[in-house]
Amino acid sequence: MSNPEGTKAISDVLTQHRDWVMALPDVMLTMTVHEVLESVLDPAGLQVAEDHVATNLLGTIRMTYAFLPLLVGKDDAVVMNVTSALAFVPFPSTPTYSATKAALHSFSESLRIQLAGADAGVQVIEVVPAGVRTTLMGQQDSEQSMPLDDFLTEVLDLLREKPDAKELVVEPARFIREAVATGSYDDVLAMMTGS
Repeated sequence: MSNPEGTKAISDVLTQHRDWVMALPDVMLTMTVHEVLESVLDPAGLQVAEDHVATNLLGTIRMTYAFLPLLVGKDDAVVMNVTSALAFVPFPSTPTYSATKAALHSFSESLRIQLAGADAGVQVIEVVPAGVRTTLMGQQDSEQSMPLDDFLTEVLDLLREKPDAKELVVEPARFIREAVATGSYDDVLAMMTGS
């Protein structure tokens, strides 16, 4: 969903088939994932940065605008945005990826407040993973990354335990999420840079 034409096409189809769509579950999950190493000193890095913004940030925003009208007023409607622990302490090798996840955190906060103020009946939950063993950035064999099954199990357990949560932070991401509050931000950032 990295281009506006795709959003318009989906919106048109959803409008045409509103009766069918209204029978769908009341959850919209956005998980836009595009992460590539980026050097701000390399002119090619600008395209990498633009791709990160188009996919990770604008893709989520476009999906929200396309699907949100279908969720408003439905019982137990939820928008669930998957961000990253890097929204809270960036990984310097992927600056724009980290920035898009920080922006998505901010967007989720604002969306939650706007929907609550409009009495729209739509809950907004942010899921905050740490590194997960996937092919993203070659983490599939990384001992520092969380196995995908463990990540999914923990998120589902957190959803059951805290159905009204604003954020679901998996345990390996917690120290990063809380770095500012605990005064450990500089140490965590240094760890992320490998220094």
